[in-house]
Amino acid sequence: MGNKNKEKKKARKRQLSNSKTNEDLEVIEVSLQKKRLLDENFTIVKTGTDLEEKGAKMFSPSENCEYFSDKLNILPTRELLGNQLVAAVRNHHFAIIEGPLGCGKTFLARYVADTLNLPLYVMQMGDQIDSKTLFGSYHCTEVAGQFIWKQSSFAEWLQAPGIVLLEDIDAANADVISKIVDIANQRQTDASNTDKNSHFHKDVRIIATMSGKGKKAAVLDGVPVRIRVGQLTDDELKRLASKAFPRISHLSKTLISTFRKVENLPGTGNSRQLTSTDFLRGCARLALLPDISANVESFAELIDVWCLADPKNRSTQLCNIIASSLNVNPDRVHTHLSVRQPEVKYDEQTVSVGRASLPRKMSMIKTGRHRLGHTRDVVQLMERIVVCVSHSEPLLLVGETGVGKTSVVQAVADLIGVTLDVVNVSPTSDSDELIQG
Repeated sequence: MGNKNKEKKKARKRQLSNSKTNEDLEVIEVSLQKKRLLDENFTIVKTGTDLEEKGAKMFSPSENCEYFSDKLNILPTRELLGNQLVAAVRNHHFAIIEGPLGCGKTFLARYVADTLNLPLYVMQMGDQIDSKTLFGSYHCTEVAGQFIWKQSSFAEWLQAPGIVLLEDIDAANADVISKIVDIANQRQTDASNTDKNSHFHKDVRIIATMSGKGKKAAVLDGVPVRIRVGQLTDDELKRLASKAFPRISHLSKTLISTFRKVENLPGTGNSRQLTSTDFLRGCARLALLPDISANVESFAELIDVWCLADPKNRSTQLCNIIASSLNVNPDRVHTHLSVRQPEVKYDEQTVSVGRASLPRKMSMIKTGRHRLGHTRDVVQLMERIVVCVSHSEPLLLVGETGVGKTSVVQAVADLIGVTLDVVNVSPTSDSDELIQG
């Protein structure tokens, strides 16, 4: 019996060693067991039940992962998917990760990059990206009539070791998708022009994600390596919340139940779809509260993340769902939403707007301050902005032209003594212009 097991192990090793040089490999087998994958230097670390004893580190709410010992660790239920993607990327296959918003597609790519010890470069795809400018463009010089070729960031990434992640590739134009599939197979940027042609670095891999929001492309249907990721289940959300935020682990079941009720309420045309990222962001805010048992304070944080982005009628329904779960009196809900006016206080060190505060830089305080009437709606919006800034969360203000979006942000910037840099973004703006100027 022992000899048969040894023979099976040897056969398995021969299959794995052959797969390293086989570029035509279409079927990739990955064992469920914790094992070394094609390289003795990298090992998948399975998450154990003794995470708290080893010391868990808090992670960003936008990352569906668990940290300990400075190592990215995948959920046990997602380990097979992670191993499949690692094996595909290690063999230089162009892989596509499919799944709904917030299911952990980007984290799988980060997990692969961490496992293979390669940097990860992320590029958001869209219909504004053109196949002709994907790898670079000609720029004017100081000499009239003279132009120079300047490579794009994408072309530079292909010439150095790393993993290039193309998010929402199905949102790109058909010619861009065809071009990317071709270069992934040919491993060169532009075979039609030798001046602009540059070969891939041998350690460059390309991964793409699809959320199903874009148009269906027949070219992508021909990609053989596809990893399908489902939405996070209640058990997975509970594990993430309990391990990342142990202070509120006893509330995880109630929070998940409330989140599902809010998520399943039928939306309107302007409603925003909630994802697991929103759930984890709400948990992160609750974990930082001085008193977790204070229902009104918990209610204020949860509706800020889950409800108030919707139109007024629907957001009121969502707020009532959360209030009933937290046993908040309807009168308190009405007071919080329609009567309460947060107090604005500041001194030489800090600025407080309602329940949030930020440090103040007196050296940057202007003599002529931006004037804005502190009405109830304005101060409530300022409070929400300050809360987001204090938690380092991204924020999107939506409204018609001239309603005061920039004025409110300018008022907050003047209060805390920082310079507000305004960048006008148009449909023709791309990431290179925004970052590099």
